[in-house]
Amino acid sequence: MNTRAIVLGTLSLGLLAGCGQGYTPSSGASVPGVQGGGDVLGGTSDGTVYKTASFEVLDYTLKVTLNMQGQIQGTQSCGVADPVNGCPLANPTGFLEANSAALGVPNYSQADPLATQAPTMMTSAGFKVWDLAASSACGRMVADSTTFVNGKPALFPDGNYTNFNTLFVSLLGRVPSPAEISRMAQLQSDLANPANFVDTGNTVRTGMSLQQAQAASVCAAVLGSMEFLTAN
Repeated sequence: MNTRAIVLGTLSLGLLAGCGQGYTPSSGASVPGVQGGGDVLGGTSDGTVYKTASFEVLDYTLKVTLNMQGQIQGTQSCGVADPVNGCPLANPTGFLEANSAALGVPNYSQADPLATQAPTMMTSAGFKVWDLAASSACGRMVADSTTFVNGKPALFPDGNYTNFNTLFVSLLGRVPSPAEISRMAQLQSDLANPANFVDTGNTVRTGMSLQQAQAASVCAAVLGSMEFLTAN
């Protein structure tokens, strides 16, 4: 139980007593009974089903938030027969749309359109599709000037790739915690160490500068997080 909950619980008891509703603790120790199966949570199922953001939300994030408008073609090639729909490097949004069936389908309420439910479960293939599309879009955002907003990457408007505030606010709706800032900084630091790569020439960055790769890595980490996929 967290401290905030404990404080709130204590305050609640104090308020009840102050309103004339006496509180008398029972004498002796109290041992809770073992609960399980259908007895948990008032008889409802205790199985957890994780549902994720719909294709529409993910598509909007890439096209608008990361400014991947339209089908962005570049010199990147995935060596596939369909470079438009089958190559996330050249076309992140087209790749996402072509594989949207794996991302889950929204459940809309016909009786009450305002009671839209979360989408159906994303498949394991869907996670892979999203990771490829999202990480590719992050790379394009920081390295492709055609996606820049006012001359800067959309999620790094001040050009400072170690400032994660806009990134977190835009994607998660909150500022990063000190622990998250430290972890993101460590991720970026790891990319600067050639020992972390089999290819010490770092050609895995596909022509990016180190700073661009560091910015893209943080963007991809947040987009691939369960908080992003479930909070939207």
